[in-house]
Amino acid sequence: MGKATLTFFNDDRPVTNIPMNYRSMMLNITFGNRSILLTADVTGESLALLGEKYPELMDADILKSPHHGLNRLRTETYGHITPEAVIITNTRSGGENLANQFICRKIPHYFIKAHDKIDILLAHNDDMALGAIESIKAAGLVPGKDIIIVGCDA
Repeated sequence: MGKATLTFFNDDRPVTNIPMNYRSMMLNITFGNRSILLTADVTGESLALLGEKYPELMDADILKSPHHGLNRLRTETYGHITPEAVIITNTRSGGENLANQFICRKIPHYFIKAHDKIDILLAHNDDMALGAIESIKAAGLVPGKDIIIVGCDA
């Protein structure tokens, strides 16, 4: 993907009784000396474990909040992340709680809101990406040209 490096990783412990979201695939995109971490739905223990296992991938400049910002981050997670900004894709009460954590730690954070012009679409699973492609085509636009589509999830 040009000069960008894409690294996918997830909680691959051979444990069968952990929730499915804990196994979500995360994506670190690095371009030069800058990076963004797309966390998918990973939360809780798995997020902390991945921070210990992959500290160089977890410490990104921009962090997309885990699980849309519905859950607060565990304290030990902050030992592995020091983002310059965090994107929260949910504005329900969970996102507000996560925002409060960032305020206390003086980490800038932003809520995603709908705008008239969409340049990039982040799909959280294959079905969402395929549905977006159909909708983009139905609107008379060219997927990948008029609107870039990025997918991340397990």
